[in-house]
Amino acid sequence: MIGAGVCFPAPRPESPPTMADATPPTSKASASTAANLARAAAPAGTGLRHLPWDVALLALIYFCSARIALLYAFEKSNASPFWPPAGLALAAVILLGGRAWWGILAGAIAANLVTFIGNGFPALVPMVAMSVVIGAGNASAALLGWVVAGSPRALPGFTLGVGQSARLLLGAAAAGLAAALVGATTVTWGGAAPPSLWPVILRIWALGDAVGMAVLVPLVLAWWCPEPLDPRRRCGWLPYALMMALALVQAGLPGLPAWASAALLAAMALVPVVALLVRARRACWTTALFLISYVIWQTIRGVGPFAGHDEGRDLLQVQLALLGCAPLLLADGLLVGGRLQESTDQGLGLLLHGRGGRSAASLLPALAVTTFGMAVTFTTWWSLLRDQDARLRSAAGTVAQNICQDFTSSATDIRQDLQRSAARWEDAGGTSEDLWRRNAAHTVHDYACLQALEWIDAQTIIRWIEPLAGNQAALNLRLSDEPARRAALE
Repeated sequence: MIGAGVCFPAPRPESPPTMADATPPTSKASASTAANLARAAAPAGTGLRHLPWDVALLALIYFCSARIALLYAFEKSNASPFWPPAGLALAAVILLGGRAWWGILAGAIAANLVTFIGNGFPALVPMVAMSVVIGAGNASAALLGWVVAGSPRALPGFTLGVGQSARLLLGAAAAGLAAALVGATTVTWGGAAPPSLWPVILRIWALGDAVGMAVLVPLVLAWWCPEPLDPRRRCGWLPYALMMALALVQAGLPGLPAWASAALLAAMALVPVVALLVRARRACWTTALFLISYVIWQTIRGVGPFAGHDEGRDLLQVQLALLGCAPLLLADGLLVGGRLQESTDQGLGLLLHGRGGRSAASLLPALAVTTFGMAVTFTTWWSLLRDQDARLRSAAGTVAQNICQDFTSSATDIRQDLQRSAARWEDAGGTSEDLWRRNAAHTVHDYACLQALEWIDAQTIIRWIEPLAGNQAALNLRLSDEPARRAALE
């Protein structure tokens, strides 16, 4: 008899059961049957391999990448010109399905919450509420983009051709706009940004998410899935070598003319195209991600062809340039194409799908990848924070220097004005209190840094004060009675 997938021996109704029939099974088949029954009776959720490691790891990856991207946020609005977590979210839905929503939600809430705290947002409840709403918007936008893209899954036979690339672009545009509508409305209504910035935040948020999906989705799929054999692929190392050489030349020669720097950047932009021509999909999207990060880094530091204007205009020019990733994705589907198959090693399978061996050796690939990713993440985060601190210190020093110069200039003008008034009074043989008060009132009005003017007689007693309101305590004060003021008068 077959029942629930387990084979049992047929009953023998012609003879009653004996004590021998009740003895424990000793044969291999009976032992196997007992083991199967024990496994079937065990709770489904027990064991390390049944825990949602894929969702937890996705939340950690999303949080780390979001923290890096949020360092480029626009005026404390949590809107960045390039948003790689959006691409990671859509790629995670393609790989894991709908359960990736929870990992995206947790990572997005944590990232936004930490950013609001760092920006000094005062109210706790609105801050938590905004983080939850923005996180839900980001997670739901990834699902929307996945549906618009045709609900693709990285299963055997999945093809990234021209048609699928075009659907991914449509899904990226729809997801970016949806996330931007939720995010921009939340930060403006919640008081994190002025309502007048809503259109600007919407544009930066939507373009940043869309570009992040157009770049990160093919990058993640290319590295996750085994690269199919292609006899046309040759010199796969060449794009990496070209990109590194051009970047080192531009970074090592900071005094290059503007035209030379722009020419080097244009050459760097052609490297991903070269990668497609040699049929190296991984090299194409890896170098594209490096190029985008390099351009944004230069622009933030005020270097490169997109810098030199106000921050909003610089970021707009960068985002318009990043839209070149759309034809690059279509060219990928046209020139490379090919089938992608889901394939993971045992370590990644254990962490991301709850399957694979439980030995320490099976965990090594996943732990190596996770450790390397976290090291790169926090190293980059630390370097960006150092650069941000240096820029803040430089800006504070510039402001302090400007204040000092303004104060010195104002003090010189006040001294010259008072000297001219004193010379006129000496020529006239003195001045009346009414005339002095009128002149003093004009001087106080012309120089906002002055609180009041005082008239001191020969006995160092303050006789007149203009304006008198609020300064009555100083009237008839003898300055020579105080050592510090007496030394100043002498």
